[in-house]
Amino acid sequence: MSTLIIQLAFIVIGALAGIYIPSGIVYSDFEPVIDGLQDISVMVFTIMGIWVAFLYPSAMQAVTDPDKVAVIDSGENTTRLEDLITAILISAFVLLALLCFTYGHMLIKGTDFYKNESARVISFSVSYITYLCLVQSKAVFSVIVSNIRFINKLHSHRNEQLLKKDLN
Repeated sequence: MSTLIIQLAFIVIGALAGIYIPSGIVYSDFEPVIDGLQDISVMVFTIMGIWVAFLYPSAMQAVTDPDKVAVIDSGENTTRLEDLITAILISAFVLLALLCFTYGHMLIKGTDFYKNESARVISFSVSYITYLCLVQSKAVFSVIVSNIRFINKLHSHRNEQLLKKDLN
């Protein structure tokens, strides 16, 4: 339920950004943001994919061979794996959405519709790109939080080992 609320908030924020855009925005103003989103999405997609493949090889085997059942520890490992895979899927979604955006722009930029409705097209574009920025930012933040939890668990485990060693 909270994910739905967050997505609705992102949509509302994107819509508000599209409504209250400053005048004078043109398509070329989007290019640095699109490039940044692409770079971030590719990095998250690649790095998290490597993390999943390295840390959870049984999960990857289940993806490549559905007949094999992947056994993943329940609890924190499952949550971490879910967070990583969610970040990968969100990054893939953002990349696909950016592809659709740039392809759509290519198709309509020379049309009478674009010339007559350029303010609405720009407004929609601001909303769309704002939404994608928020979605990708949430994915990056969830990866950061997941890795902080991982580091904390690592330190906790190390401290437990040191304590056991000191007691013996």
